[in-house]
Parts: sequence; structure tokens; C-alpha cells
Amino acid sequence: MKKLFSVLFVFVVLVFVACGEKNKEDVPKVDAELYNYDSTEFKTEPITDNSTFELGYRFEKGEKILYRLVSISETAQKVVADTTITNNVKQEIIYLIEFEPKATETDGTVEAEVKIVGLKLNANVNGEIMTYDAVNDKDSLQIQRYAEFASMWNNPFSIRFTKYGEISEIFRVDKISNKFLKLRNADSVDVQTKTMVKDDMVNSVLKPLMGQLIRKVTNKVLAVDSSWTAPQPPVPMMVFQINYTNKYKVIGMEKLNDNKLVVLDAGMDYFVEGQTKISERGVNYNFSKPVSKGEGKIYFDISNGRIQKSKTTSSTSFSFTMEADTPQGRQKGKREEFVSNTNILELIK
Repeated sequence: MKKLFSVLFVFVVLVFVACGEKNKEDVPKVDAELYNYDSTEFKTEPITDNSTFELGYRFEKGEKILYRLVSISETAQKVVADTTITNNVKQEIIYLIEFEPKATETDGTVEAEVKIVGLKLNANVNGEIMTYDAVNDKDSLQIQRYAEFASMWNNPFSIRFTKYGEISEIFRVDKISNKFLKLRNADSVDVQTKTMVKDDMVNSVLKPLMGQLIRKVTNKVLAVDSSWTAPQPPVPMMVFQINYTNKYKVIGMEKLNDNKLVVLDAGMDYFVEGQTKISERGVNYNFSKPVSKGEGKIYFDISNGRIQKSKTTSSTSFSFTMEADTPQGRQKGKREEFVSNTNILELIK
């Protein structure tokens, strides 16, 4: 959904029968403790500081930074017709992301290499438990089943972004998309299809993922109680168009060791466009307008020019009823759905 809150992505897990090869790549060593994330309030020391400042990203060429990103999504769906069908899905994905700046231009634009060195999936789909560990799962069927994740693991790509966090380019993605196609036994597809797969990987997966590490910030001079807004592109949902505006406010200054952190409160406003009643092919639909909510807190380290920690949550609920005349008489149905996404980012080292 929104750039600020959207999950980072949720893949539909499909099983494809194909022949895989043994992983011949150098496997990064990952300490199991790095997957232990902290969802509680950040432990820092509040300070009184009335000075002004700017938010902006600063990285030194060659420094290696390790982030942990946790994406948690929940979906509850209920469909009532002749019978009642419920679907409940909870998914947790933990990424360990190595980030290495390669060059900084005079205007502050940064080019960096990014590599996902650890990835774990835990999901509960209507009571069925699914797990995947990119580092340790060597079973070819598991790798094929979770090809979306397997193709990203240990496959570096590059990112370019401005001083204020606007991502201008994600590139060198061919190894990821080619590996995905190979795991899907589709590496012989034409060039156009390969390009479409790569572009979709960039826009639907990698860019939202990187948007959690490198969030777009304002170029304004700020102080405590300063605020700003950032309109987002409209999002289609069923028969509606939802227009989101992300809101930020500086709510305090805190200290972590010798570093000064700006604490940002994140929220959102939205309005919905579209008709609630529609008839199509003899079926009358009555839609309720979607209801959304978003909140979060971001700790931006202005001493080092990067996000130290963030936690954002969004949720959307919607429903509709339908009626139609059938040979069995007047038939009615209803569908309700609730979706929530939580993203927790931590700078580990």
C-alpha cells in the first residue's frame, strides 16, 4: 500500500515441480541470534535540545552496515453465502540486509551495494505451519517452493538514492530475476518476459523493501514540534481509489551513546473516491468504503545520517454485500476482510 507503511511485500507461495542445482555460491555465515528482533520501545535517553537541524543520509564509502528488517502481515477473510468460509493468514519474514556504500557524489547522492545475507519465513495459513530458512534449507523442493525468497538471498544488487532518501534507481538485478526464472524452470523464456520479471521484481519487491531502510525525508530545516506531509500515489482497491498522505512530526530528541537521535511520529490521512453501489451482469454489489489506519515511530540518527530504528503499522478493513436472482431464487452473499502490516527496522551494526 503506502510507501511509509506498506509491507514490504507478501508473496503468494506456489509449488512448482522443477529440477534444481546444488548451491555453488559462497554462503555467508549468519549468527542465529541476529534473527532475534526487538518490537518494544527503543531504549534511549531523552534530552532537551531546541536547536534546528536537517535530516539527510550520510554514508562513508566502504563501511559495511547490517540491518534487520521484520515484516509481519495478517489477513482475516470471511465469506458468507450458502456456507461460511474463513481464511486466516499470518506471515513473518525476517531479513538480514548487508548495506555497503560504494560512492557518494558531490550533491550527496549515494550508490550502495545491497545483499540479503539472511532470510527466514514463518507463516500460519489456516492452521498450517510453513517455514523457510534461506541459509539452512538445502532441500530442492523447499527452494523451488520459496523461489521468490531463494532468488534474493545472497544475490547482491545496487541502489542509488539522494541525500533526502529519494530512491532514483535499483539496478544490477539480473542475477536475482534469472535465478528466480531458473528455479521456476522458466529460464528459456523470451527477452521481453525476462525484462518484465526483472521490472516487477524491482518495483513490487525490492523498492518497497529498500524504502524501509532509506525513507524519503524532508529537506526543510526542522526543530522539535516541526511537521510535514508527503502525498502518495493513489492506490486502487476494489471499486475505489484511496488517496493517502503520510504525516510526520518531530516529537523529541534523544541520545544513544554519543549519537543524537530525532524521534519522528508517523501517521497518515486518506480519503476514498468511488461509488458504493454497482450492478454488473445481474449482480448488485453494495460496498462499504475502506477504513485505514497507520501509525509508527522512527528514530533518525542525525549524528551519522541514517535510520537507527523504526516501527510502523498499517491496517485496512473493507466489506461488501451482493445479491442476484438465480434459478434457486434470490441469493445473497457477503465478504469481509481485514489486512494489517507491521515493519520493524533495526540497525544492528
